[in-house]
Amino acid sequence: MSRQLNICCFVALAVFSTPILPVEAQVPGRATVRGIVVGEPAARPVARAYVFLDDGTGTTADDNGQFLIEGLPPGRYGIAAVSPTCDIAVGVLALEAGERVMVRLEVVPAEGELDSAPVSR
Repeated sequence: MSRQLNICCFVALAVFSTPILPVEAQVPGRATVRGIVVGEPAARPVARAYVFLDDGTGTTADDNGQFLIEGLPPGRYGIAAVSPTCDIAVGVLALEAGERVMVRLEVVPAEGELDSAPVSR
C-alpha cells in the first residue's frame, strides 16, 4: 500500500472512530471558529471537507469550503480538515472565552511525512 493511502486510511479511521459531538449554539463565554478549507490548484475552496477538533467536535464544510463551529470552551485545540480526496490540514488553536476566530485550512496531499500543513488565522 502506498504511504498516501496508509495516511488517508489512518485519518479516516481516526475521524470515523471518534464520537462526534453536536456543534452547540453560541453561548456567552464560549468561543467560535469560522473558516474556510482551501486546496490546490490556486487555493480553491474545498467543498464538503470534514473539519474536526481533537475534543470530538466536528462539522462539514459547505459547497464553498466554509465551516462554523460554535460553543467551544476556552482552551487549546488540535484542528484538522480532511477533503473528500483525503488531502489534509492540521494545526493548533488557542481559544479564549468569547473569542471569535477566522481560520484558513490549506489541505495538502497526504504524501510522505505529515508534519504539518499551513493553518493561518
